[in-house]
Parts: sequence; structure tokens; C-alpha cells
Amino acid sequence: MVPFWPVFLSKDFFVVGVALTGFFYLVCYHYNFAMDPINFEPANNMKTPAHIYPEWYFLWSYEVLRGFFFDVAGIAAMDIGLAAFGFANVIFMLLPFLDRDTERVAPAHKRPLFKYWFWLLVIDMIVLTVYGKLPPTGPNAWVGFFAALSFIVLFVALPIITKMEAKVGGEK
Repeated sequence: MVPFWPVFLSKDFFVVGVALTGFFYLVCYHYNFAMDPINFEPANNMKTPAHIYPEWYFLWSYEVLRGFFFDVAGIAAMDIGLAAFGFANVIFMLLPFLDRDTERVAPAHKRPLFKYWFWLLVIDMIVLTVYGKLPPTGPNAWVGFFAALSFIVLFVALPIITKMEAKVGGEK
């Protein structure tokens, strides 16, 4: 039987010591080993560079924000994007109220239309996440626009889908 102290813990202390030695070497002598060279360019506070984007878990929301890049009926593109961004971030809190199924007896994967709605939403959020990291130029801008528009349309259609499911379920 191997005693926990000092034999077992001394091995752990040795491994942690070696790892910390390597870590401190990188931090003290090669602090820029994992940094993007763009981070060392001087900043211009009047223009946001095209290569700036948020962390991966906010990319879908960021793409909804910048997805609307043209004015519509006298409303500025910035205002449309901001409204869509607000909608996209609030809508998940309202999701239980949008699902109008009164009985809720079937699990989501057994509801005939909801399962397709769900997978369309997942695919759309993946597209929004991928295109949120790409620069919004040329076809990327249009894919982002249609993905942001379909995101909004999916949530507007959810109450209609659940009402249609209730009618189909009531007829059986």
C-alpha cells in the first residue's frame, strides 16, 4: 500500500511544478507566443477594424446585428440591425410564451412540426455563428442577411406552428 502523504502527493507536486515552470517561462520570456500580430498595431479610435469580432458564443448575435446592411423605407440599416439584435437576445426569454401548445403532452421530438422548426433553428444558428466571424463583404454579407432574417422569421412562425399542431392533434 502506498501512503497518500508524502509519496502520492509528491508525484503530483512534481508534475505541477514542471507545468508551472513551463508556464512561467512562456509568460516571462515569450509573452506574445499566442497573440495575434494585429494586436500590436496602433489603434485608431475612429474606425473599428474589419477583423474584430466577439467571442464564439456571441457570434450568432453579432451576425444578426450586422446582418442588415442596407436602409429599408427610410429606416437606417443601423437601426434595423439594432432592433433585430434586441429581438434576437430577448426572444429566448419569451420562448415559453411563444409555444402555444395548450396540452404539451408530447415531447418536442414527437411533435410533427416543432422538431423541424427546432432543427432549422439549430442550422440557422450554426450559419450565423460561422458567418459572424467572416468579414461582411460580398456573398458573406448576403448569407448573413438571409440567416438573420430567417432567424427572426422562425420565431415569428413558432406560434403559428404550435397552433397548427394543436389543430392536427385535436382532429385525431
